[in-house]
Amino acid sequence: MTRVTRPTFKTSTTTLYPSSGAGAISAADLRAQTDNIADSVGFVYVNTTNPAASDDIGDGYVPGDIWVNTTSDTDYICVDNAAGAAIWQAKQPLDAVLTNTTASFTTAQETKLGGVEALADVTDAANVTAAGAVMDSEVTNLADVKSFDPADYATTVQGVKADQAVWTYATAVVTTSGTAFDFDSIPSYANEVQLILSEVSLSGTDSLFIQIGDAGGLETSGYTGGHGGFVTAGNNVVAASASGFTLLVSLAARLISGVVTLSRLDGNTWVLVYLGGSGDAVVYMTGGSKTLSATLDRVRFTRTGTNTFDAGSLVARWRA
Repeated sequence: MTRVTRPTFKTSTTTLYPSSGAGAISAADLRAQTDNIADSVGFVYVNTTNPAASDDIGDGYVPGDIWVNTTSDTDYICVDNAAGAAIWQAKQPLDAVLTNTTASFTTAQETKLGGVEALADVTDAANVTAAGAVMDSEVTNLADVKSFDPADYATTVQGVKADQAVWTYATAVVTTSGTAFDFDSIPSYANEVQLILSEVSLSGTDSLFIQIGDAGGLETSGYTGGHGGFVTAGNNVVAASASGFTLLVSLAARLISGVVTLSRLDGNTWVLVYLGGSGDAVVYMTGGSKTLSATLDRVRFTRTGTNTFDAGSLVARWRA
């Protein structure tokens, strides 16, 4: 028999079974039409196993037939009945489709989607802040920030990092007692170190004294230069001590204010310049140099003799 389309099937039915009694319906006609029906619709086969490639045209299977496995509750549709190479395509139940979709989607993407705020506003300040960004409204100098030229930055290419190009201050100390003050955490990048004195005084006529050093300790030799002062009674110039830089005071209770600047010349050679004075019309100065054996990391501020400090304060600072 022949597999026919629905329109052909209907035409054949009309021909075989006319409305009038003009013709009789033979057994052959009934068999022909029944065979056409069998060849034109898919049959449902109920089994307890899955179909195989051998369930083919030789067994009477045609494309469109449905195979139901009642053991696994799965049904298959025949899409090719070629001999020995039949293809049966599983029809996945709806609930399984949903389950698999949820399993593959929820674990990764659904959690992210679940965290999306309803009607989220990407310009909302709270959302921007939570994301680690900055709103324009939070920047008080927005125009300056947007117009900043990268050439204005201190960069590593220039040999200086931005945070090293500005002064870093050590903790200030009061000099109302004691005999020496050490600043021993000066970083290796420092090219300039300053000591700032404010009304520092000694108990006697000693002078102030500075020594510098490296990881091996303070160095006590190899200093060159000189120091002196302009006082009301005349000028006073004295050669420097080879064991350190001297800052002349020459009078007990004299309150000295000034700045000591140590500048790296090259390598481990440092040049000191000091300018200070007091309220009784006195000006002091010192100049000298010292080459260390390694990178400078400490400065000591002390006195030349046995006096003690009895007034004032002191701070150290450095920069690249």
